[in-house]
Amino acid sequence: METIGKMASKSNYLALVRRDEVIELFKNGSIYPASVIQFNGSIESLPQRTKEVEKIFNKMPDIEYSINYFLLYAVSESKPGTKGLNIQDLSAIIPLDEDSARMGLNLSPSVRLANPIFESNFVEYQKKSAAENAKRGVNNIGQIFGFDDLIKSIKNFTVKKSLPSLVSLVLDEKGARQPQTIWEHLICYNRNQMYPNGIQGAFLDTMSVVNNFSKQCVDFKDQKQTTTGRKVVEYEHPTYNALLECVSSSANFVKAADKAYKDFWKICPLYFMLLNLFTDASEDGSVIMGMPIQRFVDSIVRNYDQNHLKPALCMLGITLGQTGTYKMLYAIKKSALPFLM
Repeated sequence: METIGKMASKSNYLALVRRDEVIELFKNGSIYPASVIQFNGSIESLPQRTKEVEKIFNKMPDIEYSINYFLLYAVSESKPGTKGLNIQDLSAIIPLDEDSARMGLNLSPSVRLANPIFESNFVEYQKKSAAENAKRGVNNIGQIFGFDDLIKSIKNFTVKKSLPSLVSLVLDEKGARQPQTIWEHLICYNRNQMYPNGIQGAFLDTMSVVNNFSKQCVDFKDQKQTTTGRKVVEYEHPTYNALLECVSSSANFVKAADKAYKDFWKICPLYFMLLNLFTDASEDGSVIMGMPIQRFVDSIVRNYDQNHLKPALCMLGITLGQTGTYKMLYAIKKSALPFLM
């Protein structure tokens, strides 16, 4: 009697794919997803196994918009990443979050989307991704200004250890945790008064940050109405050094700023000034303040105290991240990147 071969057992797979890959799956019947994990047990219990789910996000580049990605749950005899994910093995299409679920998929025939059961996993991925983006931003700024390992080179600078917490605070739209350190108040700061642009506005913003830190809340006090603030606004030929001298006459302000971090009142205006200049750079990042970026960088390094400049640059890198600094880095490193024109 002929022996009947044992049937191959099927396994559970979860693939993270782009929206256009879902469309490709429906048009062509199969795709080769780059990010796939195999798992045991039910799909409903998988979100609680965070380490397993984390692996699928780690294989992908940064996800900027959740509506552009979906999770595909498949039951197959072969791993989708090697032999392709066949549409006949597809069990469910799972949005990353509620936004993705609302946007849906415009396919014909229409498809039913599962509930976004991995939303909390996606939130954790976003926090980790944002922290990595900030670290790359700091590294880029360090390379642009010629400081090796920028964040490590700053003495008694606690931001490195608290970076993930700092970034997650910015992402916390529900306000579950309020800023406490001076750096948290700085990174969360949004101007809520009509301050002038330029260096005067940078000093008024600094006064607002210190005031928020002192009161441990967002205070809407108009710093232009204070004695020191009026001096800043009315200064005829404002420069960084001139306005430092101006605000130094306010003993209470200096004391409050120094209590948070030594010379914060000198660091913070530099941060705001540089942030304004960097966000106003040319489209390709090669020109700032009408001068080539290398000449601009040399001028900044030459004219400001590194003890104050380095922390300001570090916070600039955290704020802008990889996405806000890569063009300037490419402009500085152009000679080492032969593919650039």
